[in-house]
Amino acid sequence: MADSVSAPLPAAEALRLAERARAAAGRPSRLPRWYGPTVAAGMVLFGAGVGVAIATGHAWFTGVLGGVWGLTSGAIGWAGVRSGGVMPKQAQPALIVPVLLAVLAVTAALLAGTGLAIWAGAGGAWAAQAGAVAGAVAFLLAGRGLNRRVERLRRAAG
Repeated sequence: MADSVSAPLPAAEALRLAERARAAAGRPSRLPRWYGPTVAAGMVLFGAGVGVAIATGHAWFTGVLGGVWGLTSGAIGWAGVRSGGVMPKQAQPALIVPVLLAVLAVTAALLAGTGLAIWAGAGGAWAAQAGAVAGAVAFLLAGRGLNRRVERLRRAAG
C-alpha cells in the first residue's frame, strides 16, 4: 500500500501542470478523419436520391430526403463533436469567419454544380447529382482548410 502513495507536488509544479491543462483545454481540436468523407458521401447519396425523385416524378419525396439528411447530418455532427472535433469558446472568435466562409463555399459549389449541369442540358437527376458532388468536394476541401487553421491555432496556443 505504501508504494501507491506519492509525494505531494510542489506548488510551482502543480501550478505549471494546471496551466498546461488549461491551455490544452482551450485549444480547438481537429475534426476526426472520418468526418469529412462521411459527410461528403452523405451529400452525394442525398443528391442521388433527390435526382431520382425528380426524374421519376416524385418531387415531393425530396422533402422527405431533406428531413432524413438533416437528421443524419446532425447525428454525424454530434458523433464528430463527441469524438474530439470540439471548438472551445476561447477558439470560437478565431474560427467563426472561416467556418462561415466554408459553409458559403460549400453552398456556392452545390449551386454552381447544379446550375452548370442544368445549363449544359442535364435533367433534374443529373443536375442534382452534379450539385451534390460539387458540394461534397467543396466540403472536403473546406474541412482540410479548417483543420489547417486549427493546427495553426494549436501551435500558436502552445
